[in-house]
Amino acid sequence: MPSFHSRSGGDLAIVTDIIAGRPWVASHIQNPCFRKHGRALGRMFRPPRKVTASLRDPCQRLAEALAIHSHLLDRPHPLSAELVPMLARVAAYSGRWLRSPDSWRPPSRLSPEECWQDLLHHLFAAWPVPGFFESAWRIRGALHLIERDWYCHLAQGGSWRRAEGFPRSITGRAVHHALQAPATVSIRQALRWGQLVTLGASDALSDEVLAHRLVGDFSNDELWSRLLAKVAAAREFDPREFGVIADVLVELLDHDHVNRARLLVDLPLGELRRHAFRRWRSLLDAAIVEGVHFRDTDLTRGGLRAELRHLSDASWAPMPDVTPFEIVCAEGFAAPSVWVFRERLCHAQLLAEGRELRHCVAGYWRRCRSGKSAIFSLRQLHPAVVPARIVPRLTIEVERATRRIVQVRGKWNRWPGEFEFRVLKRWADAQALTLAV
Repeated sequence: MPSFHSRSGGDLAIVTDIIAGRPWVASHIQNPCFRKHGRALGRMFRPPRKVTASLRDPCQRLAEALAIHSHLLDRPHPLSAELVPMLARVAAYSGRWLRSPDSWRPPSRLSPEECWQDLLHHLFAAWPVPGFFESAWRIRGALHLIERDWYCHLAQGGSWRRAEGFPRSITGRAVHHALQAPATVSIRQALRWGQLVTLGASDALSDEVLAHRLVGDFSNDELWSRLLAKVAAAREFDPREFGVIADVLVELLDHDHVNRARLLVDLPLGELRRHAFRRWRSLLDAAIVEGVHFRDTDLTRGGLRAELRHLSDASWAPMPDVTPFEIVCAEGFAAPSVWVFRERLCHAQLLAEGRELRHCVAGYWRRCRSGKSAIFSLRQLHPAVVPARIVPRLTIEVERATRRIVQVRGKWNRWPGEFEFRVLKRWADAQALTLAV
């Protein structure tokens, strides 16, 4: 049974004050679990906000029901960290409650998960709901989401396929199988699982699809449904290559190239597969040329493709009014060499620069993308050496807004030498940059 303090109203009364927005003292709450939930409720309700004003009364009723009839508030359990946000989401749907929290009487000896499930069924359900639908209340983000709308619609006897926002390209047979999906999957995964079962896909392919981000993309469902049908029908298709193809389409959709993605899906599977591998291979080769090293070069590994996407996306425009610059001069008694200044314009180039000179310039890519900084590299070319020898000498940071050179470092973050500084000064004067180092 609940603790004495919660039953007698001590801790519960304070939690009720917190939800009402009144001041409270944490040390007055005896139960440590109540205290933790009280702090979470305080962060939610203490600032007077329009979005939480309508949640106060239903949250108060939910908290009272939980405190009196369960141990969800006064004992630690796997749902503890998520409990207050889940209560807020349930409170936001109080207009869809079929029964009041006050009348909830859960059976004894339920686990915390079963107790929470019983509360949801008491509030919303006129009909049984598949277990995976309860994941709707754990999804972060806006209080009102389509998954929670679907839960209420289905719990009150509605047809899932006729629910608002349901993707029409998913067949009735796929929905029938989806309703039998394992309780461990999410609602969107269940829909894809139902599609894959309908298509007769292998378990290995199903695992690859359910792990991919396309699972949550219903705005382009017609395209994904065609792709799933194509790969499921090809019995010789290696499921590990699914992500290679799907990630190319995701990249196109992220950049609003929807028509291009549709044209690719229309290709025969063999041609589509070759195109996808060519795309990732070109990015990999470009990164390797820039000096980026990877754990392996297996393009079927999702982590490698994520790195390549990150490197290809992290690029920026060159700094205005700064042109490529070369100086031919000799250092001491050595033969003349060519000193070349070039701007680094992508994350891959910064990674290579940092690896060559053993410093942390790779971490400056966000400053470059935001337009705060520009990074330049000074390299020394020895044309008399066969093959020509290129030696990285300095990395230079320029503040774009003021055109000031604010950092210059060589290998292991050393300061520039006297001769390097003179070369740097000639370049700065030619580009109308100010030396501030």
